[in-house]
Amino acid sequence: MLLRSLRPYFRKPRQRPEPVRHPQQRPGCVDCRETVSFSDPAQTQAIYDTMLMPQLGQGRLVAAQQSYEFCSFWPVEAAPASEHRPVNSTIPTLVLQGRYDVQTNSEMGIMVMEGLRNGTF
Repeated sequence: MLLRSLRPYFRKPRQRPEPVRHPQQRPGCVDCRETVSFSDPAQTQAIYDTMLMPQLGQGRLVAAQQSYEFCSFWPVEAAPASEHRPVNSTIPTLVLQGRYDVQTNSEMGIMVMEGLRNGTF
């Protein structure tokens, strides 16, 4: 009898339905405007091909390929070229770069340093 009286307190928790995600809600969709529009699939593959240990960059390569595919049908204009120019600044800045990042490799980090007079790479 006691168990029957406690049964309502031990119901299965109600499962929340998975939210429906529309393409407009895709995390990272800003990449189509600001990153993918300034990069090139062939260049991304070439960077990957020159890595000493490409297995370490494979996840980034797959992510980049998926972004290229997704952005091929995403209805957004590319960001203006002015958003892609290096920053000129005297603010102390630390530039961290991933050797196995196929989208923004170390050479790109060195190029960024040109405009950072108090930068450290």
